[in-house]
Amino acid sequence: MVLEKNFSPVRVLIIDDDYFVRDALEMFFQNRGCFCSASPSAEEGLKQMQAQSFNIVVCDYRLPGLDGLSFFRRIRDWKQKPVKILISAYGHPKLAQEAVNIGVDTYFQKPFADGQIEMALNRLIETINSHDLSMS
Repeated sequence: MVLEKNFSPVRVLIIDDDYFVRDALEMFFQNRGCFCSASPSAEEGLKQMQAQSFNIVVCDYRLPGLDGLSFFRRIRDWKQKPVKILISAYGHPKLAQEAVNIGVDTYFQKPFADGQIEMALNRLIETINSHDLSMS
């Protein structure tokens, strides 16, 4: 699947303690023209969100310190309303349901294929672009 949009204005925050996953996701988004910022912990991710805004936040579930669900709970009522993507190697139906309940837009279980991310990105970026157009 080929991405049809130019993603240059899209800002992505990636939070994962696994360097290889973080690096792979960062390369994936950068290759599609996105601005990326990466963090090994949810606490650092919170600091980055306080300093700048993001359109998309990809966060791992299991992290040292604050986990991904707790991170998304903390940003739920913030003025910034990024698209939220939770990733996890420890998936189970309860986790997916809890993620939906706190406003996570998409959930991927590791390992995931690029095709899954591309499809979700196309859908989510369309949502972001539609929202931005309606705000102008």
